[in-house]
Amino acid sequence: QIRDRGDGGRDRVRGADPGGAALGRRARNQGDGGLRGSLIALLLGIMLVLTVALWAAKTARRQARYLTRDPRELAGAVRLDLADYLADQGMAVPASATPRELSATLERNVGVKGERLASALSTARYAPDGDAARAAGQARVELRAVRRALRRRLGTTARLRGLLSLRSFGIGPA
Repeated sequence: QIRDRGDGGRDRVRGADPGGAALGRRARNQGDGGLRGSLIALLLGIMLVLTVALWAAKTARRQARYLTRDPRELAGAVRLDLADYLADQGMAVPASATPRELSATLERNVGVKGERLASALSTARYAPDGDAARAAGQARVELRAVRRALRRRLGTTARLRGLLSLRSFGIGPA
């Protein structure tokens, strides 16, 4: 229906404008895309929070092991730290593995030498107290060097996959 306003212009009844209908359709479509985008952003945010929580749990667990002054326990913490890291990378290390076996697994699977770490671990575990304390400190230094070498060898994708792995918690395939 068209009405004459008397000033020569024509006025249409509300809702009869085809351009307005198209505009409304575009607005609705944009609204759906915004909702979809918000949902994706929410899911990405949740994934980020879960990733950070997993990283924090692994870090807290690792750091809690080092809350001792006993060199034998420190050597055990170093060994478990490396074994967990390797497990997260898909390399199973038996709980009964000696430091030399751990070193051999490291070299065989990743190509990183771990003899100095194995030597420090063995000394820290079995030497007299004075030597054991020095060796435990050396084992931590060697572990940092081995982990640096592992990070260089593995690359970002493998390291991210390891971060998301639950194998170090005993969850998932060995």
